[in-house]
Amino acid sequence: ASPETGPSLIRHSLVQLPENAPNYELAVLRLLLDKTMASHGAYRLVHAPPMTQSRAFLELSSGALEVASSITTTERESQALALRICLYRGLLGIRLPIGLTRRRTELQAVTTLEQARRICRSGQLSTWASRSL
Repeated sequence: ASPETGPSLIRHSLVQLPENAPNYELAVLRLLLDKTMASHGAYRLVHAPPMTQSRAFLELSSGALEVASSITTTERESQALALRICLYRGLLGIRLPIGLTRRRTELQAVTTLEQARRICRSGQLSTWASRSL
């Protein structure tokens, strides 16, 4: 950024919340960028349209985005520079089981891992970095 060119444009795919809602990811990004203003100048943040994480990494690779937030993987680190900041202090790794009310009796009868494997299905998407867990 310079007086001639104006603030650096930082396009990001962080979650866009209603105007008055607190946005933790955006607050952390602003804090990091504010700490670099003396050395790198002013900035202007621009929300990209909503997109999947897979699309965000394509956009990072093409230069259409500067910042995305994601769990890191070896593949993702080959596509983009990882800034290792644990925004949620490991809370993204918490998995809570959810069952349909109509299956309550069946689920309550599960006492072994083998029984659970027979009746339970995972609800993770193929684009989630932790899907292999």
